[in-house]
Amino acid sequence: MSTPVDYSTKQISLSTTMYILNTSFHIDHAHFSRAVDFVKQQLIPALTESGVVTDPLLLELLIDVDPAMRSFSLQLHTADIEQAAELLDAKGQPLIAELIKSCGGPEHAVTFTTPMQIID
Repeated sequence: MSTPVDYSTKQISLSTTMYILNTSFHIDHAHFSRAVDFVKQQLIPALTESGVVTDPLLLELLIDVDPAMRSFSLQLHTADIEQAAELLDAKGQPLIAELIKSCGGPEHAVTFTTPMQIID
């Protein structure tokens, strides 16, 4: 007869390293709602269709980076940060450039992307 296994002492890790690609948007008040709609309707579908990035999350910053602007962030999860960065360059940056132009240029809309690793 075999000895039963005590699973309470076994630790099984099924997780892989996950990353977040965080793009921050700082937009003039006059263009804020349109920018959020653009990200929802254009940018998110373009980036998530391949499956490289998933679980989009839009967050509004509750502090003023610039009194003339409102800020929000798009967070996308990925298991492959390099592939996600390539996707953002190929599909996202042209759309982001279009958004900035439609807001009146870089004086009225600024973005930057920060790759992050999920710690836990």
